Amino acid sequence: MRAARLLFGVIAIGASLPAASSELYVVRVGAASALNSGECVDVSWRDNVVLYNSTADPLTVRLLEVSNGGLRRPPAIELQVPPGKSVNSAGRINWNPASGDPVWVNKIDVPQGIVLRSRVEAAFGGFCVGGRPPSGNPDFGSFSLPTFERLVPAGTTQVLLGADLGAQPSSVNVGVYNDGESAATASVEVYQVCDDALLESLNFSIPAKALRQVGGVGMTETSCPFPGSEQNAWMRYVKITVDQPGFSYIVNRSKAIPYPPVIPYSCR
Repeated sequence: MRAARLLFGVIAIGASLPAASSELYVVRVGAASALNSGECVDVSWRDNVVLYNSTADPLTVRLLEVSNGGLRRPPAIELQVPPGKSVNSAGRINWNPASGDPVWVNKIDVPQGIVLRSRVEAAFGGFCVGGRPPSGNPDFGSFSLPTFERLVPAGTTQVLLGADLGAQPSSVNVGVYNDGESAATASVEVYQVCDDALLESLNFSIPAKALRQVGGVGMTETSCPFPGSEQNAWMRYVKITVDQPGFSYIVNRSKAIPYPPVIPYSCR
């Protein structure tokens, strides 16, 4: 009987322990752009973080840091996710930077059992000349933004494959987050897969504790045999080296946006 009581006590103590958690770096977006395809169309890019609690207990996601100048105004630091339910950030949290930059990073504390996805939705802001009124819906679709569980050490080269949209003409947006306390320099190189030849290179700087995204990378055409190459003539990849800890990502962007416009794979 005493052993049974002890066992119950151990179980009760174990059940009261908080769920283990991990830090997650989440790329966020909020921007507007204009597409010119016969008519001028304003497009609003908005970000939404979707979370699902796969456990039987309520869980709390907590904001730890905001890049690009810190918080715009005091936010709701915590977001509650009920057991077995999904929650999205729209209208519930304000984790935007004070700088008003179009891309930034939220560092958040995420309990085990939370499934999380950051996504961009593209919506009509309205035609520049008459036509359809503005829409609050993501008419142009959506795509996922990257999340990172750990930082890449300074000086470590990241190889990012898939820097193309197949044979469709495209360019690449390169995003680099600098977690260091001083400005960083990113070295970016674009290669073709068929023979690993260097196509183009560039350097750019990133302020401390900030995310910067540079577009129009990878505009140089590949010189691989086409068609018939065993390595596929259109394939490209990118190498990125940064002299501060952080992370990098790429987003492909189609050069030809049809009308009516569809989501252009970027949030530049």
